[in-house]
Amino acid sequence: MVHVSPAAVLASLLIVGAPASVAASPAALLQSDIGPSEGHEHRAGAPLEQADTTFALERGRALALQNLSGRVSVEAWDRAEVRIEMDTPEEGGVRISSSGRNVEVRPGQRHEHGRGRYFVSAPEWAELEIRGSELEVTIQGMKGGVEVRTGEGDVELRDVEGPVAARSVEGMVRIVNATGPVAAYSGDDDVVLRNVRGPVVAQTVDGDITLENVDAPDLEATVVDGDVRFSGPLARDGEYRLGTHDGDLIMEMDADVDANVVVSTFDGEFESEFLVTMDRFEGGKALRFTLGQGGAQVYLEVFDGDIQLRRR
Repeated sequence: MVHVSPAAVLASLLIVGAPASVAASPAALLQSDIGPSEGHEHRAGAPLEQADTTFALERGRALALQNLSGRVSVEAWDRAEVRIEMDTPEEGGVRISSSGRNVEVRPGQRHEHGRGRYFVSAPEWAELEIRGSELEVTIQGMKGGVEVRTGEGDVELRDVEGPVAARSVEGMVRIVNATGPVAAYSGDDDVVLRNVRGPVVAQTVDGDITLENVDAPDLEATVVDGDVRFSGPLARDGEYRLGTHDGDLIMEMDADVDANVVVSTFDGEFESEFLVTMDRFEGGKALRFTLGQGGAQVYLEVFDGDIQLRRR
């Protein structure tokens, strides 16, 4: 992540609502809160306070937004600085500090348990990390790599470049227009990837996985309770593993695909729009066959549900 010297950060730091004559020392910047600093711990329903903070970000360092709650929206811009516009509890604000390669932004000491709204503009080349327990996240245009982890809340990433990783324990993960590698995880909701290029890992426990126009040399998509749907080209030397325990699996491929396919379903049916010539039948309901000249390795497995191969 990006290294920001105290001098560089201080030179560009703006504190909206503070008198123009206010100046911050390095200690004040790296150790103190930015934003309203008086008051008591936030109570539910307390009014929100607005604040605006800007600081420089040097290439080679990363921006880490840690322990936030509420909602975070990040958009890329062409400046070598970060701007944070905040609607936080009246005694809220943020703390900015340096830790290794990271420039870290955390909630102010009096705001650690309050929810806020954060609107962030950051250099598109910056590596970005966001973590929170109850946090909705939207990110657009970041090209330096993105990692998001939240306990409760939806995550949406658009026009991003990797590596890209997004995880929500209780929330949907949606990634659109991304260059990977891409990893997407949800514990209790859907995972949706559209227009993605690069290796992909997609997993959810209770939800559906939708992979639309995904161009991946290697792909793994697994669900415990939900459907899996894939549409995209297959790399001749790629490997594709898709499975669900309780749900249906639909795979849409090019008409001239070259692949070696293994299909297994314990309690369900297999349907194919491709001409299937069986190479080998392996006890139960597992079968192997070749499409075209063979090439990509495809493994499709369902315990309780149907498997369909379709032309796209």
